[in-house]
Amino acid sequence: MPPYVFSLFVDVTPLPDRTFDPDVTDGRYCYCYVNADDENQATKKLRLDLKRRGLQLDNVQWCMNHDAPELERKDPEYEDASIRRARSGDIVYDRIDPMFT
Repeated sequence: MPPYVFSLFVDVTPLPDRTFDPDVTDGRYCYCYVNADDENQATKKLRLDLKRRGLQLDNVQWCMNHDAPELERKDPEYEDASIRRARSGDIVYDRIDPMFT
């Protein structure tokens, strides 16, 4: 039943000619939701969208298929708004968190 919704936790940085807007974030860790056939396609779609936004994908911390049969759900009818938006084809960014050192 592809495509699936993938949740990714990634490291991002501004492209060389860009900066983070300090009024929005000083961070670099981002939660994202992408509609794709597999992890590779999800990562490629995310990389292209980030570039369009002036960011580069530095690292994928993890990538999870929300439709995987082995994923345990407390309520099978539950889907948060981010997942629903991603299912419709949007690439959804939940938040960009500060880099902790």
